[in-house]
Amino acid sequence: MNDALTRLDRALLDRVFQPIANRLAVVAEPPVLAESSLVGSAVMTLGQVAVDLRVEGLEISTILFGAFNLAGAVWLVRWYRAHGGLSAGSANPFREMPVWVSLRLFSIVNLLFSILLPALGIDTIGFGPFSVPLTSSGLSTAFDIASALLCLIGLYFAACRKPPPVIRTAPLGRAAHANG
Repeated sequence: MNDALTRLDRALLDRVFQPIANRLAVVAEPPVLAESSLVGSAVMTLGQVAVDLRVEGLEISTILFGAFNLAGAVWLVRWYRAHGGLSAGSANPFREMPVWVSLRLFSIVNLLFSILLPALGIDTIGFGPFSVPLTSSGLSTAFDIASALLCLIGLYFAACRKPPPVIRTAPLGRAAHANG
């Protein structure tokens, strides 16, 4: 089971998020993409908090998830600044660390729960005195799904390698004409 989860994590990282980070490197490097995604997740959680306060009442798990995302974004930025960022093509420490692999896998499960539980009509988790009500507002659920998705994206971008710089060359036609 552990090997299958590690292969899933590696496949998502290498086949989905690293190519996207390579394409977006012209606009922003992977740490910036990760920071933006995690801050976006925290903002979506604030939207969920606002909806829950107005409609249903607030759950402590929502606040904790938002605080986790914001703290993660702040910590990530401070780490990159303290260590001078990543050099192109070098190993990213967030790629292999068991804690980060676990966080990425947990974020996949969290996203699946955010999508599947409301879709299946499940309104509580747990049993007896340990049951926890889930949000039933459609808007709150949308904020929850967006927050979980942005958290997943941010954690995977944080693990991406910085792509090598693009080598700029003169077009073949100009070089051929210049040489005569």
